[in-house]
Amino acid sequence: MILFNRSTTELGYTIHLPLPLDSLQGKSESSLIDLALQELEKAGFPDALKQLVRISPPAKMQQRPFYIHHATISDSLQVYNPTDLNTEADPAKILPTWSVGRIVLVGDAAHGMPPFMAQGANQGFEDALVVTTLITKIAKENNWDDPQAIAKAFDKYECLRHPLMAYVQQATLKLSPYSSDKKWQEYAQQVYCRNFDQLIEGLL
Repeated sequence: MILFNRSTTELGYTIHLPLPLDSLQGKSESSLIDLALQELEKAGFPDALKQLVRISPPAKMQQRPFYIHHATISDSLQVYNPTDLNTEADPAKILPTWSVGRIVLVGDAAHGMPPFMAQGANQGFEDALVVTTLITKIAKENNWDDPQAIAKAFDKYECLRHPLMAYVQQATLKLSPYSSDKKWQEYAQQVYCRNFDQLIEGLL
């Protein structure tokens, strides 16, 4: 909770709550006050701050979902197994692209990640692993002057990383401490139990 002065006579505040987007959709201003009070109560905030929320004018309550750069995937393309990567066999194009010519984006530059699951740095490292592996292959094959080989390498990077990024972004926004154990197990399986040796082999 952040407090600030809007004027000499008015106090404002911002409350940052890691809640699923579904729980905020269609909420009225009064409902937002009730929701804020519930979360402040759970977190053990002082009564004075809870009283401040209680007396807040409902008309001034607003919600602003955390902004991220969504990893949008075309409906026809779903790549989860790195050994299945074949961009020539499946011409479906992923938008927006993360590369142009020799320029390629990784980490938050390509797919901003909400902070709630601490996945921003982790996924940036995984991007770097994939990109450096592909650039190493370009170097070994001496394809520095072959735009088609470079474009194909970066297409492989996008095909591999986009589906997982879209999944992690959605999970970060929708999962909560109150989600079922099954959903948390599915998340852990997708994010923490991948075989990176297989991933590298699929790229090479």
